[in-house]
Amino acid sequence: MEHHDDAQLEALNTALPVGCIQVNRMRTLFGSEAGIFIPFNVKECQMTKRPLFYGINKESKQPILLNRKELTNGNGFVLAPPGFGKSFNGAKFEIGGVLMNETDDVIIFDPANEYIDVVNAYGGAVLAFSDTSNNCINPFDFDEERLRSGDMDSRELNRIIKDKAQMMFAICQGILKELFNIHHKNIIDRSVRILYHAIAEMKPEEMRMPIMSDFYDVIRLQEGNEARDLAESLEMFVDGSLNMFNHPTNIDVHNRITTFSVRDIDEELWLPAMAIIFDFTTKRLVSNFEKGIATRLYTDEFHIFADDEYTCKYLIRCWRQWRKFQGFCTGITQNIKTVLANPKLATLISNSEYLMLLHQADDDFAVMLNTFTWMTEAHRNYLMNARPGEGIIKAGNIVIPFDNRVPKDSYVYSIYSTNAVEKAEQSS
Repeated sequence: MEHHDDAQLEALNTALPVGCIQVNRMRTLFGSEAGIFIPFNVKECQMTKRPLFYGINKESKQPILLNRKELTNGNGFVLAPPGFGKSFNGAKFEIGGVLMNETDDVIIFDPANEYIDVVNAYGGAVLAFSDTSNNCINPFDFDEERLRSGDMDSRELNRIIKDKAQMMFAICQGILKELFNIHHKNIIDRSVRILYHAIAEMKPEEMRMPIMSDFYDVIRLQEGNEARDLAESLEMFVDGSLNMFNHPTNIDVHNRITTFSVRDIDEELWLPAMAIIFDFTTKRLVSNFEKGIATRLYTDEFHIFADDEYTCKYLIRCWRQWRKFQGFCTGITQNIKTVLANPKLATLISNSEYLMLLHQADDDFAVMLNTFTWMTEAHRNYLMNARPGEGIIKAGNIVIPFDNRVPKDSYVYSIYSTNAVEKAEQSS
């Protein structure tokens, strides 16, 4: 024992496990003694290449700094029951970090119209699909300036024709359903080629973007019962209640953050609308890749899209192919059992290196324990007793319990929260 007269405070600071040496006195500690001060079992995630903040490590109290681009596969899922922060922490909080720290573009599939406040706060573009919406998107949009300037070669024009034909296949098949056949596909393919070749042959000063009514007019010139079927099926998009697709695009398609709010889509409009959304999304991904910009896709209420065959196929393709184009996909859903019930979707989770798990019910945890080889009983406490904003993050081989609760009186909370009661209180 050594006395430190008149240096008690300095001696105390030196004894504390903070790495501060203020007195010239050292002694050796054995491993068991040092373990009292040093949590050797704590894992950290503090990447250095433009990381985003994901909360505080509940074991070490250190910030979690993560960049999903540094993972081998940056795709991910966010899983939690309603009310525990899956949209708040798993999507909106990360989106804010992306917009402030990265150059990436953000696209959101929003089936509950929960992201409109966030997108407006960041000056983004909102496309709400409903009969009363004033927002329009032209499914026949293309890079008119490149064609007008003569920079677009025949191969690029043929790629546009192929993409638009595929989109119209999906739209018309969704309307005609089992009546749709190979003859309809031939007529659509022919009509798309006629439409775009006619535009390509115009003088630059006469060129204009085609709209649905132009395609409708070309279809009407075709002969046969199949052409008549197609014309009748497209009439509601031209002169009927769904003519929101028969106008020039009036939203900023080059905005860094765009949300597609699809809550109010009528059943008969669902497949045509999604076909147009997917066409826009794919074009943005490819265009961004050519510019060296990454694209992040967030699909909220993932199970809704997974229940539809057409949208499910598209999302599976995104998870498998977007990485090659600097794309990162995030699925946000309530119940893991719903996703795992589909073998193809279960593969998407197992192949995603990023997972954010918030509060989980006991039966959901049991499913996870049997599904994820990295999960142990030790994780149960972090998930079963998690408050909104708490849970586990898995990034590659690292699994960290996190706390990312945000004060309710903060501006960030006011725009990120989807609590209907709190929203009503704020507006009153």
